[in-house]
Amino acid sequence: MAVRIITDGSCDIELSEQEALGIDILPLRVSFGDEEYLEGVNLTRDEFYTKIRAASSLPKTTQISPADFEEKLAPYVAAGDEIVIVPISKELSGTYHSACIARESFDGAAIYVVDTCNVTFGLALFVRQAVALREQGASARQIAEKLEELRPKARLYALVSDLKYLRMGGRLSGAAAMAGSLLGIKPIIAIEDGKVINIDKVRGQAAALEKVVEYAEQAGLKGDVPCIFGHSDAPDLVQTLCELATERLGLTDTRLSGIGPVVGTHAGPGCTGVAFFAD
Repeated sequence: MAVRIITDGSCDIELSEQEALGIDILPLRVSFGDEEYLEGVNLTRDEFYTKIRAASSLPKTTQISPADFEEKLAPYVAAGDEIVIVPISKELSGTYHSACIARESFDGAAIYVVDTCNVTFGLALFVRQAVALREQGASARQIAEKLEELRPKARLYALVSDLKYLRMGGRLSGAAAMAGSLLGIKPIIAIEDGKVINIDKVRGQAAALEKVVEYAEQAGLKGDVPCIFGHSDAPDLVQTLCELATERLGLTDTRLSGIGPVVGTHAGPGCTGVAFFAD
C-alpha cells in the first residue's frame, strides 16, 4: 500500500519531475481556436507563449474531467493505495468538483480532495509540501489535514507586465489598457480566497518589483522560509525579482518555476511573482 499524490497541470511543476517527486500530474487541455493540445505532451510552454503572442483572441483551457480522474484513480484503489488529490482552486476551475465526483465512484476508498485555493507556483507549494509529508511517513489523511491547515497561510504576489492580455480577457477596458500602457502601469495581483485579485498598481517595472518584495516582506517572507518564484516566459525578470528579494530578505530556500496556460492565458507573458507560506 502506498500514498499517492495527484495534481493537475495548473501546478506548473514540470511533467519531467513527476517521477522524481513520485506524483501524478494530469495535463490540461489548451485550445487555440479549433486546435487542441495537451500541455507538456504536444505543447511546450515556449510553444504556448509563441502562440498566445500571435493570437487575436485568448486560448481556452479545459478542466480535468471526472472520467480523467477515475481513470487515474482506478488502479491505485485496486491496489489498496491511499490517495491525496491536490487540484487548482475550486474558484478558478471545475477541476476540484470533478475530483470530488470521481471520488464518489470508489466507495470506501481512502481518497482525500484538498481545495488549496491556489494555482500555478502557489499550488506547487502545496504539492511539494504533500510530497515532503509523505516522505516523513504521513498518511493520506494526515497530509490532507496538514494542507488544509496551511491553506490560510499561503501567499502569492505578482506583477503583470503587459496589459494587453487583461484587455483581451475583458478584465480591463481598451481605454484603460491603452492609458495604463502609456503610463507604464503594472498591476500587482494576489490570490485571496482562491481568486486572483488586483491589490495595487505601480508605475514602472522596477517599482513594481520593489512592491512585490514589499508585500512579501509584510506577509512574513524572510530567511529560510521556502518560497517559489514564478514567471510567464520572463526568465530575466524572475531572476531580477529573486535576486532583489534574496538580498533584501536574506532568503536561503528559493526555487524557480514557469507559469503555464491557466494563469499565462490571462496574465500574458512577462508576469512574475513569489509564493510562500506565511509565518
